[in-house]
Amino acid sequence: MGISRKVIVGAVVGALVLGWAVSSAVAEQSGGARSPEGAEPAGGRPGGPAMRSEAVFPARDGHPVTTVRRDFGVLTSVSGAALTIKEDDGTVVEIPVDEGTRIGRDGKKAVLADLKAGDHIAAVRVKEGDGEFVTKGVRAISPERYRQMEARRKACQARPRQCRTARGPGRGAGGAAPAAGPEDSTAA
Repeated sequence: MGISRKVIVGAVVGALVLGWAVSSAVAEQSGGARSPEGAEPAGGRPGGPAMRSEAVFPARDGHPVTTVRRDFGVLTSVSGAALTIKEDDGTVVEIPVDEGTRIGRDGKKAVLADLKAGDHIAAVRVKEGDGEFVTKGVRAISPERYRQMEARRKACQARPRQCRTARGPGRGAGGAAPAAGPEDSTAA
């Protein structure tokens, strides 16, 4: 009994999205997150997080080679059924979306019309064999939310011990914003 191709592709896409989320959280906590303008890596890490990546999985059990591509950048426009993003190196990428594409913005389910120019985008696309890439998922973070995340990252850099201990359920590796300690208290 073999595992269906859809289950394998779903597992691969899920693993890549989870890997991206973990690497983003680690980069956020370790100083690899980018400045809100996306111009340079923060914290002095050479190169910072990935702008794009591609993984190729070999043909197996009569199924073609599967290629999974991840693109990261800032949304420049939404037109029809496509997003256009600009990656940190200046590369402009058009990402087609369809009714099967899962879209989220600021941690909530969204539709294409909810995405706005300036959003930080992560997209996962899959290609089987010689076919075309199909966009499986798009995650957007609004500029406002990105600034909040960047402020939290900086606060955690200044007080890493409190960030590590302030994690709560669903907070991820970046933890919660540092809790006020005795030295921060303004109460009498």
